[in-house]
Amino acid sequence: MIEPTAKLLRATLCWLMLIALAGCAKPATEMAHLRFVNATSASGALDLYETDNEVTGTLAIGTASGYVDLDADTYAFRVRTTGSAGNLLESSQTLVKSTYYTMIAYGSEGNVKLSTLTETTAQPSSGYAKLRVLNTTGDAAGLDV
Repeated sequence: MIEPTAKLLRATLCWLMLIALAGCAKPATEMAHLRFVNATSASGALDLYETDNEVTGTLAIGTASGYVDLDADTYAFRVRTTGSAGNLLESSQTLVKSTYYTMIAYGSEGNVKLSTLTETTAQPSSGYAKLRVLNTTGDAAGLDV
């Protein structure tokens, strides 16, 4: 039978360990934040990998992932069709702490391209909105918006 004092000591040690482990995570201000958009026209669902580690997967055409927190570093990103081991494309990207990025896969099957946007635009004033347009047509010289 465990004495009440020993139970209290064990419970206290468990809580201290949990608090210490929680302190090991980096704060959001120390991380880079990346989301992935599948804006392709015919490639099906896509997965985004960093080397061979899945960052986000099974992203249907016309959808975006939530933000994923990554250490500030240079990464070798790979885009794959869901379920495939072959890369559609590879891109080296440097991500900086406290910065938000949107990585957009676009194009058609067999001709997928990647563009990374840094989201540095300040919030609009109350009652206003901001719109960012990216021409991903590839074959149009220019577009009117």
